[in-house]
Amino acid sequence: MPKAGHLPVGPSAPTPHSERLLAPDLARGMMLLLIALAHSRMLHAGGLSFTAPAGGGAVDVAVQWLLTSLVDGRSAPLFGLLFGYGLVQMTRRHSGDPAQGRRLIRRRGLWLVVFGAAHVVLLYSGDVIGAYGAFALVLAGVVSWSGRRLWWVSVTALVLGTAATTALQLVAGSDAPLAVGATLLDSALLRTTVLPCCRSPPCPWSPRP
Repeated sequence: MPKAGHLPVGPSAPTPHSERLLAPDLARGMMLLLIALAHSRMLHAGGLSFTAPAGGGAVDVAVQWLLTSLVDGRSAPLFGLLFGYGLVQMTRRHSGDPAQGRRLIRRRGLWLVVFGAAHVVLLYSGDVIGAYGAFALVLAGVVSWSGRRLWWVSVTALVLGTAATTALQLVAGSDAPLAVGATLLDSALLRTTVLPCCRSPPCPWSPRP
């Protein structure tokens, strides 16, 4: 019999607080702080781009050096590790029924895609929530792969991903202005164009220049 106030771990119950690990939550909090610092440069340009401030005094230069050296791009790898850690933990909770674990991961991934799309349309075009959801939908069964298969797929994805990212940066640049229109509705429509379903062909409701 479980102790009073101690919920059983299962498909319909969250992990009890007494069994939660503090380290992942602290790591997420620290990475969210880094993300906030990385986006602080938007205040310099009125919230329209990520362009690094040019010139300025010694303090401005020092702050920009610290952001570039210690903040920019530093949170993405750990968030990726924490995402994979979450998939493994959900799978372990359903070790007796792996299919149920995969269904849970895909259901949560679908909701992440939904929330990510809403985030893009309503607030910010640089959303990553939907991307995590898409990965969950596609990679729900990866945690049960053999170590050798994981290594081959990881190395291949690293090589192809690095090549694709480099090509995109060379073609599009890294400091593109954010989607901001004359009104809230115009801005929402502009942000909608970054959704995968609106890339090719363009959305018929996309604002014209």
